[in-house]
Amino acid sequence: MPIEKCLKVAALASAALVAAAAPSRSDDLIKPRLDVNSAFCAGTGDCAVSVFAGPRLDTHMVSVFGISNFVAPTRYQYGNSWITGGTFSRRLLSVGPVDFEGEIGAGKRWGSLGEGEGWIALYGRWTWFPWNEYVRTTVAVSTGLTLATGNPQYEIRREGVKGAYLLHYLSPEITFAPPKSQWEGFLRLHHRSGGGDFIGDTSIFKGASGGAQYLVSGIRYRF
Repeated sequence: MPIEKCLKVAALASAALVAAAAPSRSDDLIKPRLDVNSAFCAGTGDCAVSVFAGPRLDTHMVSVFGISNFVAPTRYQYGNSWITGGTFSRRLLSVGPVDFEGEIGAGKRWGSLGEGEGWIALYGRWTWFPWNEYVRTTVAVSTGLTLATGNPQYEIRREGVKGAYLLHYLSPEITFAPPKSQWEGFLRLHHRSGGGDFIGDTSIFKGASGGAQYLVSGIRYRF
């Protein structure tokens, strides 16, 4: 084979290898889910509504997650209050296996506490697990703001300082669903606090550290 043909074949083979290894589009990894040209909820599963309920959890979050003085679930302490609530969320952006979602929600406390709550939050959700073809699983954590309609003595005593109506909303959750279902179940720690355990009493939330939190379970429908 002439040297010119050998060089041409080698060049074509190299180009094919480079094309196969490179992403077909620059946005294969980062995919915006919301743009001005698309319907807000276009039947892609980006939007979701959920309802939930659960009892007040008096065990501190730092103990629940083992940050300090780990407490096993069988030893959790519950209060004589519970909450019901609902949310609307929208997936905004996907970066690899991580989805970013905006959420608005409202809830009502019952029992020894009777205040209402409203919140707005941004969730980061990890969506890939090796068993997802059998049970689709995600874990998520939020940052946001929660506003209560009252300032109960329970939160004032828990914080050790004057309570605050507006607090930080940090609510981790885990979800489970059949692989192709639009329905999923979830378990969430519905938690409001001033973050005093982490950022100290100089926070913007009037030095509040902890607030009322609830261990809730619920169902979500994606559409």
